Amino acid sequence: MRQTTWVLSLLLLLALSGCGIGLQPVPGAAVPDDDDVANDDDDDSAVTDDDDATGDDDDDDATGDDDDSTTSDDDDSTTGDDDDATGSGGACTALTQLSCGDSISANTNDPGSTNAIDTWGCTGWANTGPEIAYEFSTTSAGTVTVTLASIETGQDLDVYVTSDSGIGCHEADCIAAGDVDADFEASPGISYFVVVDGYQGSAGDFVLEVDCAVTGDDDDATGDDDDSVGDDDDATGAVESCGNGVDDDLDGLVDCDDSDCAADPACAAPVESCLNGLDDDGDGLVDCDDSDCAADPACVPPPVENCSNGLDDDGNGLVDCDDAACAADPACQGGSGGGACTPDWTLTEGMTDSWNNGGAGSTNNVALYGCIAWDESGPEYTYSYTAAATGTATVDLSVTGWLNFSDLDVFVLDGSAASCDPLNCVAYGDSTASWAVTAGSTWFIVVDGFLGDTSNYDLELTFQ
Repeated sequence: MRQTTWVLSLLLLLALSGCGIGLQPVPGAAVPDDDDVANDDDDDSAVTDDDDATGDDDDDDATGDDDDSTTSDDDDSTTGDDDDATGSGGACTALTQLSCGDSISANTNDPGSTNAIDTWGCTGWANTGPEIAYEFSTTSAGTVTVTLASIETGQDLDVYVTSDSGIGCHEADCIAAGDVDADFEASPGISYFVVVDGYQGSAGDFVLEVDCAVTGDDDDATGDDDDSVGDDDDATGAVESCGNGVDDDLDGLVDCDDSDCAADPACAAPVESCLNGLDDDGDGLVDCDDSDCAADPACVPPPVENCSNGLDDDGNGLVDCDDAACAADPACQGGSGGGACTPDWTLTEGMTDSWNNGGAGSTNNVALYGCIAWDESGPEYTYSYTAAATGTATVDLSVTGWLNFSDLDVFVLDGSAASCDPLNCVAYGDSTASWAVTAGSTWFIVVDGFLGDTSNYDLELTFQ
């Protein structure tokens, strides 16, 4: 009995299993099972399921769903969504929020600045310096003016405004720009970005101000109470912005051509600075070479004392010959023959002489010679010399006496005018002087005392 039961059970099991036949349903279209040939899905390959051949996660590749064939997104390739290829965020990041009436002092190198944008879509300027951005929004429509009220000296900063098209702060969305200010029409509920950027690598301090003019007030062209011709504004109520290239007030004059901009710094003619080594006004002339600097104290030469007009020309309290500046002027020097010094002895080649510059025959008329500005306020002794041949003459001078520290100097004056004139100095030295001579030429050799010194000396004239 047990054996029969076992055999029947085995036969029944084989009948039920049928080697797997009967446990698997017949394949058919759109059957919601979880084992068809689609890529790892849970039903079949029918359109609108969540397992079609695109490998996405929801239904099909229709535009507008969240599983189309666009790589890595969650909806579609529509511009402005949060996952398509162009919607990855902006190039600059807003540091803080701006509001109407704000005034912000900052530096383009402050924490939070970036250096990601070098060219903006609305200008093409080379803004290769760092930029710092702020977000702005308003609850009322109107014209907004952002102004760089102050810029660090020597830096060239510009201001830009971008709208937010869904990609954040981005150079492609630039709607206004200026080197001092920029105007734009703001709409409520829209985000804008105000960016200060450095032209050609500039960076530095600035003050940014935000001014808002609400549309529909009492001075625009919206049908209010003062917008007709002849009232207290003008036909539009608009104010000329002096750096946007637009005729804002519709008077036919743009930016600096409009008299409204006469006082705007952006329209002021450059002024030559007379001490910075730059051609500030671009006329090719730098500092004191520019006629604009003719009256600048830095470019006016110091006054020179006229030694015979009875005036204190240089303003030092000394008039004419009382002024040391006139010491070498012939009008202030005595001596015979119209000269300042009087020759007392004659020298010839190879001759020596021992004397004292304050001895008999000396004078004390010359304190300054034309070839060097030494203070020769001591007495001078003068020799005359006529060259016997053409060549080089040399005069050697030495003080004499034990521990004699007196300072005497020797000067050679051209005597062709027959007067001993210290302005005709051709050679000098504190112990020796050499000069070229021609046969028959006349010279004056003067021994003078530096700072009033007087001393015995030896003098020798040689020739070669």
